[in-house]
Amino acid sequence: MKFKAPVSVNVLSPFRNGSTCDRHPCGKMNAMNEALHQTTNTWRFSMIKLCRALLLSSRVALLSSGCASGPQYKEIASSIPTLAAVHGRIYFFRESSIFGATIQPDIKLNGEVVGRSTAGGFFYVDEPEGQYTVSTTTETEKSVSFTLHAGDTKYVRTSVSMGVLIEHVTPTLDDPDTGAQAIGELKYTGTSDGTRDPIKQKKS
Repeated sequence: MKFKAPVSVNVLSPFRNGSTCDRHPCGKMNAMNEALHQTTNTWRFSMIKLCRALLLSSRVALLSSGCASGPQYKEIASSIPTLAAVHGRIYFFRESSIFGATIQPDIKLNGEVVGRSTAGGFFYVDEPEGQYTVSTTTETEKSVSFTLHAGDTKYVRTSVSMGVLIEHVTPTLDDPDTGAQAIGELKYTGTSDGTRDPIKQKKS
């Protein structure tokens, strides 16, 4: 009894007559996946560009809304009056920085508001000699005290640091050389005569 040889069947391929995967739905699926992948990448790159543009514009808006507006120190230096013999002068300043720029607390001198801490700005007041305390308040009050003598010029820097809920703005006494150099790069935000007058204090 003779047995016929079994017919060879390629169980891995459902195609006949030399068909290829390109003629089968799986080929179309691969092409669709590739097209979808390219579309997704294009969309991703577009979103990245959009996010960068929005971030840049928001930074610009933040800086413009939080930083000082006014004349540069060099523009008004010649018009700053000579200090009276019985007075001392106190400069208040804050260097330019995007960090905490929108946090602009009032600056108080012995409990009275004399201006605001504004990024990139400075102002001054002339006062009789005596003991003075400069304070600022955000979520906590920060202060610095010093003695002002007739003819003295003091420089009070306000700096931003991290807080629990919002940033803190802390006043510190700067040495005259450092303070004088710092205000040379800043904008004047005070009154025309350097007196205590928070109503005339410029708002940015």
